[in-house]
Amino acid sequence: MKLALIHANVINGKDSYILENAVLVINDQVIEQVGKENKVSIPRDYETWDMSGMFIMPGLIECHSHLSINGEVDAIKVMTETPLTELGIKAVRHGQDTLMAGYTSLRSGSNVGYLDVALRNMVAAGMVEGPRVFACGHFISSTGGRADYHNEWTNIPLEHRYSDIADGVDEVRRAVRRQIKAGVDFIQFGATGGVLSGYSTPQIQEYSIEELQALVDEAHRAEKFVTAHAEGIDGAKAAINTGVDCIEHGFLLDEEAVKMMKDNNVRLVPTLTPLKNCIEHADEAGISQAECNELKSIRKEHINSFKMALDAGIKIGAGMDAGAAPLCIHGENAQELQAMVEAGMTPMQAIVAATGDASEIAGFSSKIGTLEAGKLADLIAVNGNPVEDISTLRNKQKILMILKEGEVIKNEL
Repeated sequence: MKLALIHANVINGKDSYILENAVLVINDQVIEQVGKENKVSIPRDYETWDMSGMFIMPGLIECHSHLSINGEVDAIKVMTETPLTELGIKAVRHGQDTLMAGYTSLRSGSNVGYLDVALRNMVAAGMVEGPRVFACGHFISSTGGRADYHNEWTNIPLEHRYSDIADGVDEVRRAVRRQIKAGVDFIQFGATGGVLSGYSTPQIQEYSIEELQALVDEAHRAEKFVTAHAEGIDGAKAAINTGVDCIEHGFLLDEEAVKMMKDNNVRLVPTLTPLKNCIEHADEAGISQAECNELKSIRKEHINSFKMALDAGIKIGAGMDAGAAPLCIHGENAQELQAMVEAGMTPMQAIVAATGDASEIAGFSSKIGTLEAGKLADLIAVNGNPVEDISTLRNKQKILMILKEGEVIKNEL
């Protein structure tokens, strides 16, 4: 497709301003030019679309998605007891729901049976429509740890499980190698336990320093980005000290941890939406009053952690924990952007967290995340200014056009 979008308001995914009266020129899959109308030359054979009143921005990037589940109250049971074939079909649908919400890429938060790897491959091959997927395969967990969901007597084959259970230096190295063999893009593991997860709590550091160092070293030797599920502080600091690239959740960070992250260029995907949804919809989520009170206390600390990271200039990616947390439904991913703004970001900062900064966290910033010449033509057209009202991005009827690598996914202009 040879296309010029004219009379546009462009939000480029990296700058703090809107470029008005702009032109964006696309040649097949790639953005060829972006600039003010008086500085861009449109070739004669290019089709032109008038984008007056529209806000053009990069395709959004979801930084933490569990494709096989969809915010069910009993999501873990659904994931571990549903046939893998059925979960695979659901993953395709959930990916499509995400794409139609304006998210042209997503980063997996781990999935049962390597379904994220499979969907990535099928989307890339053109077999199914969906967002570009960055896959981490199985979640590496200690025995009795955050993601040790499968009972031994269920006899589920290792490759069909959600987590790869590994204890000790040699086992964690093997677990990393298994993920690499399966074709993952990055490695995720549990550094701490989680809230309301029974035997595992955020305060528990689930791997020793020796195990963590072996895991990170093995992944980095294979040039794989490493991210740590770290809700509590001890596990987060241990993970940072051993060289992880990103912290997922970060509910209970302190000033020392934030400084460590800044000094070591460690990113953060805070997932603000799950606790918010659980508290606001406790009855629907099956959460008792006592549990809700615990979550309120943790959420207060979580917001403080987020603000400290934001003030320190840490790169933050927008990830809703789509699918895994109660009521975090695929296609409703922009809830996270609204939660970020409510917690202290400006709307433009939230947009950058879901575009330019998210592309760095996904490890693909050379190709996506910003509207610049030479990058893939992933973009959306929004009927309304999300910088004035971030909730505009939650209204899918306001997203009138979606392009992915120059292909028209939706056009209601």
